[in-house]
Amino acid sequence: DEFEYDKKLNLLTATGNVVAHDKVNDYFIYSNKIIYNKKKEILLTKEKSKGVSLKDDVTIIADEFEYDIKLNSISASKKVHLKDNNRNYELNSDFINYSVNQGQISTNGNSKLIDLNKDTKILAEKFQFNIKKNIIIASNNVNLKNLKKNFEIYSDEVKYLKNNGEIYTKGNNSANIYSKYTIKT
Repeated sequence: DEFEYDKKLNLLTATGNVVAHDKVNDYFIYSNKIIYNKKKEILLTKEKSKGVSLKDDVTIIADEFEYDIKLNSISASKKVHLKDNNRNYELNSDFINYSVNQGQISTNGNSKLIDLNKDTKILAEKFQFNIKKNIIIASNNVNLKNLKKNFEIYSDEVKYLKNNGEIYTKGNNSANIYSKYTIKT
């Protein structure tokens, strides 16, 4: 394990088995390499990164993080996996931005959400997830599949109200219901 401090740039670089703890937000970050920019209050990670919020019971695993301490916002990229044990869902994507204080998650690229409570899986290019309202808007080549109720929806955009399971679609749509019916709009 090594530490290097650049006084001129006000950067601390730690390599090895590194752990950073934000005591204000009760957030831990583990990585092989962490760069802390004291002036901007930003932590950057490289390689095998994991963030754990004890307060929210959320874990994020990715190759790279950018954690803005002031905004309590995490951007994660490259093979991102987010698991929320409180709300019982998992989210995978190429890129995730999680604004903790605003209760917002946005994704971009190969996004997949699994609602473990309702046996629902959503695939799309992008998600906007309002955590406080429990509303997910999926866009670009959306596929929503409910394994319990045996239906599947394809759409340009899907609005999923996670609390009550309501689904609204926009654009080109088709649905397979109980493997008996096909509906297109």
